Amino acid sequence: MADASTFARPYARAAFDYANEHKAVGEWRRFLDRLAELATLAPVHDLVTTPAVSRERRAEVLAGIAGVAVPRGGDNFLRLMARNGRLEALPAVAAEFGRLEAIAEATVEAVIETAVELEPAAADRLVAALSKRLGRKLEASFRVAPDIIGGVIVRLGDQVIDASLATRLTRLARAMAA
Repeated sequence: MADASTFARPYARAAFDYANEHKAVGEWRRFLDRLAELATLAPVHDLVTTPAVSRERRAEVLAGIAGVAVPRGGDNFLRLMARNGRLEALPAVAAEFGRLEAIAEATVEAVIETAVELEPAAADRLVAALSKRLGRKLEASFRVAPDIIGGVIVRLGDQVIDASLATRLTRLARAMAA
């Protein structure tokens, strides 16, 4: 049988997309975190797993005892999870939602070195291309480094993408000397 994280991914993705679209990610995070916390308590766990209580009623009780505001769409979300017998996956849904939120908010600082100063339009295109390639937002600062001759060097924390002409020439010289 698949583990809870397998079941959690599509629910978390749907919740995150909905919350993001409605600009309510923080509300949804608090709601899901609280539900995940409750789901780990023995009496609540028993509630979400017992066949003695209808699935619809389980969702209602969970929403009622959450102790935080149920965000727009939250009731429907819980009913859907209950209808599909997935309330036990709430802790995994909350964890996956948090991961998706972190990815969406992730901004990486980049130092971009070029041999000459780039025009603003060219700099914007470069940042957009790098953001797309990395799947993250970039906070870019530019530095002119004439010694690289041409091309670009991008520093992302401890990661370096060196596409400079100077490096290519050095590699060519070493290959020819060998």
